[in-house]
Amino acid sequence: MRWQTPWSVDDAARARALWDAGLGYAQIGRELGRSSNSVAGLCTRQDWPRRIAGGAAGPRVKRKSRLPVAVQAPPEPRPVPPPPTPPPPEPVAPRGCQYPRGSKPHWDWCGAPVSGHGPYCEAHVRVCWIVPPRRAAA
Repeated sequence: MRWQTPWSVDDAARARALWDAGLGYAQIGRELGRSSNSVAGLCTRQDWPRRIAGGAAGPRVKRKSRLPVAVQAPPEPRPVPPPPTPPPPEPVAPRGCQYPRGSKPHWDWCGAPVSGHGPYCEAHVRVCWIVPPRRAAA
């Protein structure tokens, strides 16, 4: 974005004179070495009179909206649906080896007695808990 220098008092007075002479934003901008948006911003900030169809200055008139605003009654509240019923709890597997057998979603558990405090039997502990060998000191 290119920043322009602020309007000096002399430039603003010269722009106002060109505005009163009937020139447009782009023409004033070319005359003063500014962009048309810069001139339009100055015009808005300084509240210069608006132009009417013939290019002459006219009074500022607030325009009414083109479409009439219809007053609508508030919509009727929708009935609140009942809360969903919770799904039935799944049966808890008996305390035994929790190693899954089969494929999802129809698997079952090994069920053998667990070894120690973990969830697996002695055979599945050896499958799941592999301890890597120690590296030789370099």
